[in-house]
Amino acid sequence: MVNASGQLVGINTAIQSQTGAYSGYSFAVPVNIVKKVVNDLVEFGTVQRAYIGVSIRNIDKKLADEESISTLNGAYVSETMPNGAADEAGIKKGDVITKIGSVKISNVTELQEQVGQFRPGDNLIVTVLRDGKETEIPVNLKNLEGTTKIVKAEDMKVAKSLGAQLADVSDEEKEKLNIDGGVKIIQLNGGKLRSVGITEGFIINKVDKKPVANTEEFLEIMKNKSGGILLEGIYPNGKKAYYGFGL
Repeated sequence: MVNASGQLVGINTAIQSQTGAYSGYSFAVPVNIVKKVVNDLVEFGTVQRAYIGVSIRNIDKKLADEESISTLNGAYVSETMPNGAADEAGIKKGDVITKIGSVKISNVTELQEQVGQFRPGDNLIVTVLRDGKETEIPVNLKNLEGTTKIVKAEDMKVAKSLGAQLADVSDEEKEKLNIDGGVKIIQLNGGKLRSVGITEGFIINKVDKKPVANTEEFLEIMKNKSGGILLEGIYPNGKKAYYGFGL
């Protein structure tokens, strides 16, 4: 997709056509995202995706009335992920994200586009509307594993196969559950773990009877695994569970 001056502005990905011909609504990846993806692939061998760690939704009149929100612009925070970037920065459920840096946010899509330009470990200023007032909050973005490190290509392959967003277990959870460490499943997006019945919140503390201390150690173990695998762990309510699957 080019503008009137012949400059690239996006890469076409799909078209909504009523006739099957090349006419209708087209969809494209913005060129600034394309540049970031290309640079990531050249430098790291995989795309570096940064996450704020929030569940968000667009604001309609019904939501605005229910939550006493004074605007229809922005992205409503319906949930923050435990130990995620937003949670650690102080963003709360019920906040409305109105800006990323100096860029105004009107909806969920615009928020995702802006965050998509950053890498794990990057710092940005998120402006939120809370109790009728705008507040600027510094946020240190994280990766899919719940850390601020640049993700290795092989680690990304493992996380994608498992279909999980992971995070280290907090000190509070360790004390509450009487465990030394582990890896908490923050979010599932399909993949091996969901297919065997694991649900979000499960804490993995052993792989094939070997203790796991944190996310980095877990991914290192999984990179060298094949065949049948046994995961042992515990849910936040104290229930222990065992799951087996194949790689």
